[in-house]
Amino acid sequence: MAQYPLVVTRSTRTVTNRIQDGRAYKYPDPEETKAGWRLRFSCLTDQEWRAIEELFCECEGGLHTFLFLDPSANLLSGTRDMTTAVWRNDPMLAVTGESDDPFGTKEAARLANTGQMAQGIWQALPVPGDFFYCFSLYGRSNQSTPLTLRARTASQAAAQTVMASAEWQRWTLPVALGSPEEEVWFGADIPAGAVATVFGFQVEAQLSASMYKGNRGRGGIYDETRFSSDSLTVVTEGPNQHSVEVMLSSAVET
Repeated sequence: MAQYPLVVTRSTRTVTNRIQDGRAYKYPDPEETKAGWRLRFSCLTDQEWRAIEELFCECEGGLHTFLFLDPSANLLSGTRDMTTAVWRNDPMLAVTGESDDPFGTKEAARLANTGQMAQGIWQALPVPGDFFYCFSLYGRSNQSTPLTLRARTASQAAAQTVMASAEWQRWTLPVALGSPEEEVWFGADIPAGAVATVFGFQVEAQLSASMYKGNRGRGGIYDETRFSSDSLTVVTEGPNQHSVEVMLSSAVET
């Protein structure tokens, strides 16, 4: 997805209306909020460079848009409050927010299964099912409680069961579903009668977890991203050794 370091920018516009007596009124213009990325790639193989070049040609430079997963962001939305509508949970799972989390704030969620079978909470992401992902979360429970991390599409699934204890722990689930679907579900469930506290749900388009990045709004999925230039300059140092800088931009929905 990217090589480090990378540069991520966010730009906004403010409209100023200055009236005859000299007073000025300023208004935010959310429709003009944009995100940008400067990605520098080096030591690319011939195959890796061709993949970038083919996407650039398919998009005709900056003319057409494509889906981009921000490598610096959490792909999940609303991770600081798991009681919001972006999260779905089974009917017998009670979800309560504002619980103590491992970082000393109150952004964890308490899960209580009042049913007779396992119940879960999850979020569906409009992302390719054949990418590599890493799903991670923190959890704890006053009693030893199994907690199952899950990722699935319509045809493929991956899961890992861990044991939550009284101390906060972080678990990861590397995901390589190899599925043709364009939607992947990520979530966790607990068995009947169990209670657990969870925090820091995170999905990244890579095979290992980075530091947790929470949000209250959108995740790092941008489905209308463009190349910022109509040309790419590649430097070839030798066989299977290419370098290129790619500039991308996307409107940010509010």
